[in-house]
Amino acid sequence: MSYQKRLQQAAIESGLTHRKLCAKCAEVGVNISQGYLGMLMRGECGPASDKINKALEQVLVPISSLKVDELYLLAYKEKIPAEALEKLVQQAR
Repeated sequence: MSYQKRLQQAAIESGLTHRKLCAKCAEVGVNISQGYLGMLMRGECGPASDKINKALEQVLVPISSLKVDELYLLAYKEKIPAEALEKLVQQAR
């Protein structure tokens, strides 16, 4: 599953509006605008930074099926060039 789809799914499962999700992220010390969150969920930009992903996870893990570090790992999976990712997978075997 892609970063964007997983973020959408977790947000829907949480029952939080974009406004409330952004407010909860602000409560844990990370400000995210509703516009940026919408862009992330629509796939209009690349995955968010580690800081934002950790805040989203902190808010969404307790109230959705999202797992700890899932967004963080999906973000890196999309950021790493396919060839490099394949080499990492091969080395892990």
